[in-house]
Amino acid sequence: MSEEPISECGTPEQAQSGPAREEAQGPQPFQIIAPPQSLARAIMPGKSSRLDPAAISRAENALADLNECFDDWLDEDILALSEALLNIHETGVTEASLAGLYRYAHTIRGDAMTFGFPFVSEAAASLCIYLEACKVVGDPPIDIVEKFVEAILAIARNRREGNNVQVAEILVEALRVLASDRQGRAERLEAAATA
Repeated sequence: MSEEPISECGTPEQAQSGPAREEAQGPQPFQIIAPPQSLARAIMPGKSSRLDPAAISRAENALADLNECFDDWLDEDILALSEALLNIHETGVTEASLAGLYRYAHTIRGDAMTFGFPFVSEAAASLCIYLEACKVVGDPPIDIVEKFVEAILAIARNRREGNNVQVAEILVEALRVLASDRQGRAERLEAAATA
């Protein structure tokens, strides 16, 4: 018996470790942490920077190398997002099932933007916002969650089949409206609770 050769790209877990990939081990409630935006202080126009241009170039080259593997990784994350939706159908809407869905949407949001697929990222970001608001508003209607996942799948598929920007823009805007509406409702409920 011979071993199968390992693809040059490997798996996302081999290339990227850290909290996003480690959390994929099992469903856990999610918490949103907003890191400070300190990059602007590191690079100021007209001021000398301590950043090494050669290091920046090496980082850009490494990112370009990873970009070759991204399609495979995105497909794996999309499959995981679809499986998380199937899990909701099987187990019902629970904190754990929503956390699994959120985790994969969040991973897609960050990875897609990093590797140059802003529409996929924006669609996944809208699902994240929608699910965050559901923590205040209550469990989301499953048919709406399905529409988010279907739209993300369509936009991701579209990136390979001709890049029809108009379709992606329409889907992303529709998702933004749904997420914004749910977020607004959550904010009003929170404001009423503290009044």
